[in-house]
Amino acid sequence: MKALSLVAVLLSGISFSQSSMVYKIEKENQKPSYIYLNSVTCGDNQYLKRLEKDVIPNVSAISVEANLNSNKNKATLQNFIQVTEKEQKAKNILSVSDYQKLVGYVQEAMGVNEQMVNMFKPFYVNAVLGSLDNPCGTVKGENINVALEKYAEKKELSYSELLSISEYVTLMDVQDKNYWNKNISYKLNKSNEIKEAVKQKNKAYNNGNMVELENIYTKNPYFNEKNTDKFLKDYLKIIVPKIEKQTAEKPTLFTIGVEYAVNGKQNILDVLKSKGYKLTEM
Repeated sequence: MKALSLVAVLLSGISFSQSSMVYKIEKENQKPSYIYLNSVTCGDNQYLKRLEKDVIPNVSAISVEANLNSNKNKATLQNFIQVTEKEQKAKNILSVSDYQKLVGYVQEAMGVNEQMVNMFKPFYVNAVLGSLDNPCGTVKGENINVALEKYAEKKELSYSELLSISEYVTLMDVQDKNYWNKNISYKLNKSNEIKEAVKQKNKAYNNGNMVELENIYTKNPYFNEKNTDKFLKDYLKIIVPKIEKQTAEKPTLFTIGVEYAVNGKQNILDVLKSKGYKLTEM
């Protein structure tokens, strides 16, 4: 079986104000921990050096949001991405025209036949389509989660992942057919718009413009797939208790997708403030 590669492709915007994308989080009687708002952009991660210099020396643990493509997780992921019920098959989710377009597109781009398309869950099909629309081509630079895992091993720091493969896939599996129809259809039919949106997101992220990032992630159809109230509620229900537990035990650097910090209704920064944390932008 030819494996499809899962690539996390996120978006960004334009820029005026500056932000470091790194927050110190403090609570009474606890040593400070830190949250780094991560996003995949073209080229090397410009924030890694800042983390190495200003943050990592002050923590005893690193906890990344998820590291789906790490060597230890690849085999597990393969077991979770295959359909478990017929309703998850692409042909039962998409319109006839979109389904035919999907089959032709992945066959041309990746040499994947129709039978294989229907072997994979919709979240995986959606992620692969997103990777094919990446204007950077093959993303250069080391994945931040992989880099931090290596650093933790080298410095003998505790290392963990906030989301297990099972938890991540469960978050995806509970989304209904309409959700996946909307997102997969958009990727199939709006390729040029997506590429431009990703460029804008990257620019906003690299310039630290949280205002523009919020505008992009909440209004652009490509990015707001994870900005639904249900998805965010389910995500925060898993993530926040783990952050609370770990910050109480040891000073930790957490990586969190920037998309979870730019929703005006509910986002991880506001939730942590409501839990009694003081957040300081670094």
